[in-house]
Amino acid sequence: MKFAIFGNTYQAKKSSHAENLFRLLGQHNAQFCICREFHHFLTDDLHLNIPDAELFDGDDFRADMVISIGGDGTFLKAASRVGKKNIPILGINTGRLGFLADILPEEMEETFDEIYNNHYKV
Repeated sequence: MKFAIFGNTYQAKKSSHAENLFRLLGQHNAQFCICREFHHFLTDDLHLNIPDAELFDGDDFRADMVISIGGDGTFLKAASRVGKKNIPILGINTGRLGFLADILPEEMEETFDEIYNNHYKV
């Protein structure tokens, strides 16, 4: 399964959630591509060690599922870039409320297990 990853680029204190996301994807040998803006934030601004991945700009990506890690604003930004691709979006909420991004960071491990066991609905 290939994921396209979008993320919040202004909450440095939430970077541990992104590190956990990449760790979980690695455990599942997932393929992924990362929005260049988010990758730049993680590597240049936060100096995180992110696994090698294909980078993309705008809506120039191919994936089976999109991951949005942030709040509802990040989810809406990802949705606008998904457009008519008809790709499901998994919203991991690192914001405050999370009406659209409704998976909590503590639920990521269980959620990816469910995804890889085809126990999810679109």
